[in-house]
Amino acid sequence: MNCEVQHVAGNIRYRILIINGEQYILDMERSFWKIIFPFLFWIFPTPVFKVEDHTIVEQLRGIKKEKVNSGQVILLGGIGFVLGQFLTPLMDYFEIKLTSLIYIILLVFALILVSLLYFSINYKRKKKTE
Repeated sequence: MNCEVQHVAGNIRYRILIINGEQYILDMERSFWKIIFPFLFWIFPTPVFKVEDHTIVEQLRGIKKEKVNSGQVILLGGIGFVLGQFLTPLMDYFEIKLTSLIYIILLVFALILVSLLYFSINYKRKKKTE
């Protein structure tokens, strides 16, 4: 079996598989649980879609994303890092003993926030491609 995996430029969601001359599209974000636990990607099957029309593959390869000004992102990251270094001596003052129940509640709250962030980014990305 001859197989080749091609990345779609500017699109981390899809991969193009070429198996024995036939083209397939692999959706990497099909399952939310595979995003949280990446090792599940190799354990459970991932659906692929066979492409009969080669123009669809060419359209996927031709999608160009708008570039984000990376200089601003690097500058903000650097400022955040420096501010974090200034706050390091104050870390001992904020150490609080909490119960296991509070830790679990905080963990669930953090997972909910991450899930909402994931779904909002996914929704915006789908809205842009429409």
